[in-house]
Amino acid sequence: MITDPLPEGGSSPELVNVPAGHFMMGSPEDELEHHHDERLHAVDIKRAFAIGRYPITFAEYDHFCTVMDRPLLSDRQNWGRGQRPVVNVSWYDAMAYCQWLSALTQHTYRLPSEAEWEYACRAGTTTAFHYGATLHTDQANYDGGFVYADGKPGLFRRKTTPVGQFPANAWGLYDCHGNVWEWTASEYDKHYTGLEQQCLPAEAPIAQRRVVRGGAWYTAPWRLRSAHRTWLLADCCDVKFQGFRVVRELDH
Repeated sequence: MITDPLPEGGSSPELVNVPAGHFMMGSPEDELEHHHDERLHAVDIKRAFAIGRYPITFAEYDHFCTVMDRPLLSDRQNWGRGQRPVVNVSWYDAMAYCQWLSALTQHTYRLPSEAEWEYACRAGTTTAFHYGATLHTDQANYDGGFVYADGKPGLFRRKTTPVGQFPANAWGLYDCHGNVWEWTASEYDKHYTGLEQQCLPAEAPIAQRRVVRGGAWYTAPWRLRSAHRTWLLADCCDVKFQGFRVVRELDH
C-alpha cells in the first residue's frame, strides 16, 4: 500500500501497486450481454502504476474543498458523507482533485486511462467479473432485482454504500464493480483504436466524451462487467451515481 503525506496533515488516498503487464481488453462475443464496442484486443500496460484502493470518498473530497475554498458537493440524497464514495462530481472536479494532490505531494496524480482501469479491475481475470462468471449483491452494490447468467436475485439498496464493504479483487482493489460509476481520463471511442490507452489533458473540451466504468448502485449487473463501457460529457455533475478513483504514477 502507498500513501503520500500531505503538508497540512493526513495523507493521500490509499493506493495499490499494479504491475506492468499484458491483457486482453474487452469481452469475447459469447460473453452474455457482450456489446459491439467491447471488441476483444490485446493491450500492453508498459509501466507499473499505483491506483486507489477505493473510490474517492466524501471525506477525502470534502477535505480538498475545504482547503481550496471550494463549495462542498451536494449530498441532497441524504445518504451520508464520510466514507461513502463522493458523487455529483464532474470530470473537471475529479481532475482538479488530482492536480491538487500532485501539487501537494510532488508526485503525478491523475485519473486512470480506460485501459488501466479495466486492467486493474480484472486483476488477471478473464471472466465477466473479477469474482467470476456471475455476481451477487453480497459481492457488489447494484440492483439485485436483476440477475446475470446463473446468478440469483439479491438486494436493491437504492443508494451508495461506504467503500470497502465487499470483497476486494486479487490486487486489493475494492468497489470496482458497482456502487458508483468511475471517471477515466480517456475519450470514448467505440472502435477501440487506441484512445483507451491515452489520457486527455485537464483542459480538454467538454464535447469529447469521457469513458466511465464499473456500473453503479442502481444498475443491472451486466453493466458491472469488467468490459462494460459507457460515457458522459465532462461537465456532467448533477448525478448521484458518478465518482472516481485516482492513479499515481510511480517513480522509475
